[in-house]
Amino acid sequence: TVENLCSIAYVAAKFAAGAGMALMREFGAAMVQFPSSNAKLTGWRAFVGRHLKHLQEGFCPLVPFQLALQEPDESEECKSGKSYSEKLFSELEKPVPKHKSGLLGGAFIDWANHSLKPQTKDPCVLNIAEHESGVNGVVISPDGQWLASCSDDTTVKICSASTGEVSCTMQHNSKVKCIDWSKNGERLASGCEDGTIHVWNSQGEELCLL
Repeated sequence: TVENLCSIAYVAAKFAAGAGMALMREFGAAMVQFPSSNAKLTGWRAFVGRHLKHLQEGFCPLVPFQLALQEPDESEECKSGKSYSEKLFSELEKPVPKHKSGLLGGAFIDWANHSLKPQTKDPCVLNIAEHESGVNGVVISPDGQWLASCSDDTTVKICSASTGEVSCTMQHNSKVKCIDWSKNGERLASGCEDGTIHVWNSQGEELCLL
């Protein structure tokens, strides 16, 4: 259900299982199946998307909860974190000493001066970190489904604009300085530092070299 999908406990469980990208696809499918809940689902997908790198690293299974509690107080994500805290720690046989904020039994850092906590959401909805060097250009396909990026690491990558998953990687012999889609989205041209221009199809197959 939408309520199960839009909970910080579910998000944490999916990333703990290494299924973060599957979760992003679930959000997309739910938005089609439950259009009346699109605002809620879009907000949660954006939360996951902008923290994607940290969530995928799996440094600590409690990171998703800390990130949720850093969201604006009235946001769905922050409320979900606090609700989980109240439910979890009310069920423990031995009370856990709490930080004065009461957040998840004091396991997380709260704002020293809560009045300074930002109460507007970060506008970022997807953080993709796939290149190994500086990124020189990012272009979205005409249908809005794909992002293409070029980098000094000599590659072009095509990623899903909704999940951040890499569809294909195109290797070059020189730093790639610019890219652009054709008007119909079926071709992609990349320009390199060595003066060459490569033309690719949307599946990452090279069509010609100029």
